Amino acid sequence: MIAESLLAEKIGFDSVWVLEHHFTKSGYFPSPLLVLASVASRTKRVRLGTAVVLAPFRNPVKLAEDSAMVQVISKGRLVLGVGTGYRMEEFKAFGVDRKERLGALRSAIKRCRELWSGQDALGRDVPDPLRLSPGIDEIGMPPIWVGGYGESSLSVAAELGDAWFPGPVATLGTLQQSLLKYRELLKARGKDWAKQEHPLMRDVYVAPTTQQAEEVYSGPIVRMYEKDYGAWGHRLVEGSSLRLDHLRDRCIVGSPDDVVEQVNQYRKLLGIDLLICRMRLPGVRAEQAAASMKLMATKVAPS
Repeated sequence: MIAESLLAEKIGFDSVWVLEHHFTKSGYFPSPLLVLASVASRTKRVRLGTAVVLAPFRNPVKLAEDSAMVQVISKGRLVLGVGTGYRMEEFKAFGVDRKERLGALRSAIKRCRELWSGQDALGRDVPDPLRLSPGIDEIGMPPIWVGGYGESSLSVAAELGDAWFPGPVATLGTLQQSLLKYRELLKARGKDWAKQEHPLMRDVYVAPTTQQAEEVYSGPIVRMYEKDYGAWGHRLVEGSSLRLDHLRDRCIVGSPDDVVEQVNQYRKLLGIDLLICRMRLPGVRAEQAAASMKLMATKVAPS
């Protein structure tokens, strides 16, 4: 992860992201902020983001503290992506009621901002307040991006988030529907979508030819959907046909020219201005991911 982060910064990528899940060997991390603290100490320019911290499994005060630490170490490069999670085994392992996940998400966002802004940790108006340490007054608060596709998550994003943060699983049709609803919710609150950032995460793989890209990435992405999303009960995957040709609107795979065309489609239909590329799934070797990253930086990004 650190090696890929250093390569990403060297060849021109804008940001590095760490995903969270628990008790899995599929390339997720249980403590994304801990990983980002390490990456922050080795990099200088790239933004550092969580995609996403699962708020129900975090004490809100500890989340505020850990996020502040990464913000300090990175000199203000953190983007805190947060979400509710959905995998039942994780809720059981943490002893958390899945029905309380939206409330936990709201609490986490509000508590982080309260503590980051220097408010008393106990909510008191006293001469000597109990403040977050280290503070981030001089650096500034990290933006909070809220993940999820359902109306409840979109409502939290519109109410409390700095941006909506769609993950890699949704089809293009679902993304369009969710974006329309999110913009409606923002407008009802007097907020301007055009003034926010518009991120999107996709599974991305670039090779000299489309055939080469499919040969490398088709097996790993199908296994990811079968063994993870499908087995975990992701509502956007249940009942889906899990072959690469049926996952085409969930990933961006091909030659540089094909990838340029696909990225431009997302830009046109969704207005995205930040594409977060997951390029190494289990089964993709490190050198293959590095080659894809280099093609993305040199042959795709300039377009």
